[in-house]
Amino acid sequence: MHEYMFSKSCEYGIKAMIFVARNSKQGKRISIKGIAKGSGAAQHFVAKIMQAPGRKKIVQSGKGSNGGFYLDKEDFNLSLADIVTPLDGNPSIRNVSSN
Repeated sequence: MHEYMFSKSCEYGIKAMIFVARNSKQGKRISIKGIAKGSGAAQHFVAKIMQAPGRKKIVQSGKGSNGGFYLDKEDFNLSLADIVTPLDGNPSIRNVSSN
């Protein structure tokens, strides 16, 4: 049996991306403050976490009054590995066997 161990930042990043995806499906863009509230993480922590998926263009962001984070329609088919890799590196590296 194999288990995957994720860092705390990766766990919160996954929660944040799920929150962004749910809101994106409703046509909403979500601020860092909104993501923090929705994912249960501190605002400054979310700001740092969202940088990695943003750099990899996994999540989009806009500035201004209509700003916030969102997913494009083609990004709704992301895998867990697509999210984990920019946050925690290659998921297979963190694979832990248990006996």
